[in-house]
Amino acid sequence: MFTFDKLFVRVKLNFMNNLKEKLLAFFIGFFTIILLLEVGLRVGAKIYSKRITSENKLLSSQNEDYNILCVGDSFTVGMGTAYEYSYPRQLEEMLNAGYLKKRFKVFNAGVLGQNSSQAFKKLENNVKQYNPNLIIVLVTPKRENLDDSNYWLFADKKEMGTKGYYYKRIDYFLTKFRTYRLLKLLKLNLKNRTMLYKTNTSNIVKKEPPRKQIQENKSKEALNIEQDKEKEYLDSAFVYLRERKLELARQQAKKALEINSRNEQGYLYLAISFRLEEMYDLAKAEINKLIEINPNYSSAYSELGSIYYYESRNKPDIKEKNLALAIEALNKVIDINPRDEQAYWVLGEIYFFEQGRTDLAIKATKKLLELNPANENYKLRLKVYSPPIADIDKRIFDKLLEYDLENIVELAISRGVKIILMGYPDRDFQDYIRRKVAVGYGIPFIDNYSVFKELLQKYSWKDLFSDDGTHCNKNGYKVIAEEIYKVLKSNF
Repeated sequence: MFTFDKLFVRVKLNFMNNLKEKLLAFFIGFFTIILLLEVGLRVGAKIYSKRITSENKLLSSQNEDYNILCVGDSFTVGMGTAYEYSYPRQLEEMLNAGYLKKRFKVFNAGVLGQNSSQAFKKLENNVKQYNPNLIIVLVTPKRENLDDSNYWLFADKKEMGTKGYYYKRIDYFLTKFRTYRLLKLLKLNLKNRTMLYKTNTSNIVKKEPPRKQIQENKSKEALNIEQDKEKEYLDSAFVYLRERKLELARQQAKKALEINSRNEQGYLYLAISFRLEEMYDLAKAEINKLIEINPNYSSAYSELGSIYYYESRNKPDIKEKNLALAIEALNKVIDINPRDEQAYWVLGEIYFFEQGRTDLAIKATKKLLELNPANENYKLRLKVYSPPIADIDKRIFDKLLEYDLENIVELAISRGVKIILMGYPDRDFQDYIRRKVAVGYGIPFIDNYSVFKELLQKYSWKDLFSDDGTHCNKNGYKVIAEEIYKVLKSNF
């Protein structure tokens, strides 16, 4: 007997069967596409690898070039100076000038922010691409960049949390598939492009409208012309500051001040130009003029804090006094404008890098994230300032670096390539691990930290390091290149 209940059950069964068939068809189609893409990527990679390898062998047989591959992070890139003054470029010049019968090519494979795990993962392709005779490695694990690293191999559920622990295991499994790696690479590329755009569009200082002293005897038309010229000079000064053409920046700022002697940005740009040239007394003199004109101009105190901060690095005898004055000036900025992000940023650097007051550095950076929650640089900086998990954290990072370096060395050895390990010049980043790996494999280790520590007994910090206080300048990278040159002469 026909009933609506039976009809409903039949319709429901037909719907469920059709849904299952559609879902099954969808998943079969989806995984088929993924499979074809995976096969295509693997075949394409093998073809490309064979072509590159054969081309490199052909080139090697046609000339007597000695290829050196430099692997690392921002120190290898040459951050802090022009690219032509990075240590790979200077090393190439030294070698080609010193050895008349051999031609050297030094390839810079440095990547900003790269950690030791990423360096290892890219090394296979780098070796195929550059066909090196020697690899020089300057890299370390990075707390702020653990997502694409082997960190989870040494951390347990308690240290990482159950969710994070299994996420990393799944991620590690999926990275064996080229399709997944391609998607991650596309995501990373999009993220880097976004961060690069934000960096390139950021200003040196926040522009504030200039205050004018309007003279009643000037016509409105003449005043407008002068205002336009004044703005033109200030805009030019700003561009020259960005390009580090400091003398030209000063000329333009002075022209603006000739039109309006109370122009605040004119004095500010003059102070910045003097500070960038390490002429700190002249920079402070301009800021004092500015504060006399406007005692509540927050950018004046922000620049004054930066002047005292950078001067403290170059003059150890007045370091503590200058740091106190820098903190006082930056707190004045916050009193005037509690939303000034630059003041919190510099305060965080002073507290963490100069005074070891981690709690205050974290507090300042958390305030930055309150003001700008989406800023990736602020998030990374908070990870840098965050204290480690006592001995457990240190032990994990030691194991991580040792694991990554051993993989890098073994890959080089398996390809018949010589290798050198280096330490960082600004501080001791797990150099005991680098030495341990170097001794274990019988390869050279360059102790840059000890070299620079000895040089700083004769020279000031500004002679070897850039304005950011961490990376080298032209002279510092030259020292690194010279140390490599010495090792090459004595070992190879």
